[in-house]
Amino acid sequence: MKLAPMTLVTPALLNRRAALGALGALTVAGCGGGSTDTATATSGTGNADASLSALSLSAGSVSPAFSSATTNYAVAADNSVTTTTVTASATATGSSISVHGSTVTSGSTSAAITLMVDSNALSIVITAADGTTMRTYTVTVTRAAATAGNCTLIPEETQGPFPLLAILSNSAVVRTDIRESETGMPLRLDVTLLNTNNAFVPITNAAVYIWHCNSAGEYSGYSGSGNGNHVGETFLRGVQLTDAAGQACFTTLYPGW
Repeated sequence: MKLAPMTLVTPALLNRRAALGALGALTVAGCGGGSTDTATATSGTGNADASLSALSLSAGSVSPAFSSATTNYAVAADNSVTTTTVTASATATGSSISVHGSTVTSGSTSAAITLMVDSNALSIVITAADGTTMRTYTVTVTRAAATAGNCTLIPEETQGPFPLLAILSNSAVVRTDIRESETGMPLRLDVTLLNTNNAFVPITNAAVYIWHCNSAGEYSGYSGSGNGNHVGETFLRGVQLTDAAGQACFTTLYPGW
């Protein structure tokens, strides 16, 4: 029987292996020349810097002026500014950035964020390359209320078509999202009520009822030629109370009417 070659492990060999493991990165001289090869051992930890090197918003300038050590800012926006984007850059390579709950690439512009009238708190969270260290920057964007200078009265209109006023006794239609099973492109509708007889102050706690047809031109709650049979249905109808800014917000869809 032929035995395989054996290596005798001595205390000296064990000590030599331990010393090589402790070196981590080892430079070995190549034969016949001056070139070197490098072997790198990773420790499992990365850069712990979770700061920003730059921060800006399309809605306006941050106050105070940006500093990586300052984590709370304010931005004043005019009433006509309905959305804002955020551009944030991480100081250290390998950091990840989340803007208002969505991941963005360092130095890239975020998706548009809808601004309500009054205060909007936006969070920018940086996670360092080590995967553990985190820092949160907060920007409070204050969108001004509408004033006489930037308001226009909408034309008066008749009530209808297909108002289905009986639905107002159904508490289930007091809701923000009125789409139900209808499909289409999501559309956010903000309605602001202001008192034209009192310095355009917001009208609060007023019920706003909206309804519209689906892409086929059919209304819920009715049956008839050209409308189909939708008796008992409530799609694309909803009621909201205006808030302290006089605003009611709905999520619906397009196309509709």
